[in-house]
Amino acid sequence: MRGIDCSIPHRALTVVTGVSGSGKSSLAFDTLYAEGHRRYVQTFSSYSRQFLERLPRPPVDAVHNLLPTIGLAQHNGTNQPRSSVGTLTEVDDYLGLLLTALGTVHCPQCGQLVQPETATSAQTQLEKDFPEARVILVAERPWDPEIPRSEQLSELVRGGYRRIVRDGQIVELEGGEIDHFEVLESLPLVIDRLIIRDDDPRLRDSLESAFRIGRGEVRVESPDGETLARWKGDWSCNRCGLQLNEPTPPLFSFNTPLGACSTCSGFGKAMGISREAVVPDPGLSLSRGAIVAFAGPSGSAHRGAMLAFCERHEIPTKTAWARLTEQQQTAIFNGDDQWKGVLGYFDLLKERHTERDAMMHVAKFRAYTDCASCNGSRYSVGARNFATCIRGANIGELAAM
Repeated sequence: MRGIDCSIPHRALTVVTGVSGSGKSSLAFDTLYAEGHRRYVQTFSSYSRQFLERLPRPPVDAVHNLLPTIGLAQHNGTNQPRSSVGTLTEVDDYLGLLLTALGTVHCPQCGQLVQPETATSAQTQLEKDFPEARVILVAERPWDPEIPRSEQLSELVRGGYRRIVRDGQIVELEGGEIDHFEVLESLPLVIDRLIIRDDDPRLRDSLESAFRIGRGEVRVESPDGETLARWKGDWSCNRCGLQLNEPTPPLFSFNTPLGACSTCSGFGKAMGISREAVVPDPGLSLSRGAIVAFAGPSGSAHRGAMLAFCERHEIPTKTAWARLTEQQQTAIFNGDDQWKGVLGYFDLLKERHTERDAMMHVAKFRAYTDCASCNGSRYSVGARNFATCIRGANIGELAAM
């Protein structure tokens, strides 16, 4: 490209066009982009410039009024099975950051709101639930496996922690045999004995010490040994003790082992029984053989059990499969205690994996379907436990929007 002299207006869409080899890329990228980038980099300090891309000066006589430039080059797109619009545009990354900062989680076992407790939240709860109560503040001190337990006991005594709670009684660490304490799984250290009063700085200081010494696990007992409250500084349920994952960006990415569904490994699909293969003609009713897996003499017993199941659950057998509700179709596939359903039928065949005919029959109805564990969302149970401030949706539901 030689002898070019042109003027390109600012704040306008200018198209550089021409036949192949005429110098379009040389003008746009090798000249305009390179010079604009070079001038922009020159505005930084010498220290900062060492971390930035340095482009050579293009072979031009002069370029006037050139603004800083951005180059968008064309590349072949990646074709990975885990790629989605959310991952390619990095929207999923921002959703993960949103959940890390604002996500809330309820225990999937008991429904309790789970969040790490702090000294401030613990003090607020005690002042509300046990005003003017005489309590014992206990920190469950775990053993450090790298240090002999006798040394840890001596260090705690030197630090002023001389009592533990054992079998409902307060025991002096200095007065007993060390061997008696070393067998404990952890040391229930007595941090303080006090009366709960509003805005008491002593209570706040003692709670902070308890969370620090107990490394997050603290409980409050009455003088007769009753546990009044218990807290953990991690993401575990205070009611049932279920341990949940701490919200971090890797948890909300199906491209990481932590965030990916353990069944489908983050692909959203798993090899299973395809409903479309089992019911190829949804216009047929159950009585007319909609479930083709039960066709033939070998499936007559299972077909009879299915019709009996439908009678128990008041599912019409002379109505076309397509006109049954989603709940009715799912019930036929899942079954009940008396009949294990269509899926149970295939599970029985899989147990006969040494029989070639049985496995060939199963193979006819297998296909990649939405993962039953994550419903095709790709995310792990730990990630799906967290709800956002957007209508309470979890990361999988947001990504599917």
